[in-house]
Amino acid sequence: MQHIIPQLLEKINNPHYRYCMTILQAISLLAPVMGAEITCQKLLPVIINFSKDMVPNIKFNVAKVLQSLISILDQSVVEKTVRPCLGELSEDSDVDVRYYANQALQVSTLLSKRSPYYAIEYAKVYWMYVWHQAMCKRRGR
Repeated sequence: MQHIIPQLLEKINNPHYRYCMTILQAISLLAPVMGAEITCQKLLPVIINFSKDMVPNIKFNVAKVLQSLISILDQSVVEKTVRPCLGELSEDSDVDVRYYANQALQVSTLLSKRSPYYAIEYAKVYWMYVWHQAMCKRRGR
């Protein structure tokens, strides 16, 4: 695993958006295995940097990845880094970017409460997210 992260980080300066998308996908798969510390030190800065990209597909995938990291990261990191980034994305001009950022913000809020009621609400939000993903695939997005 120690060899994967440097190779991944070498690719972040490639201007083609497909590299960015691949890196985001790789981060979403590696973060649960790497744990909170490495994710915060090495991977989270890359994600935050991608959130400032001009391509809406990259930005809404940033929101999706951040949502998947919320349960991995410490609550303080979520509050100081993840939520502000999602807040900026939730005000983006693109409707899909706003949608996924707001979904991730809802999940963040629900997971910060940690009660059975919020677990049910989280499940509702999650299934709405899954449904939206399926609809986007059907429409070819």
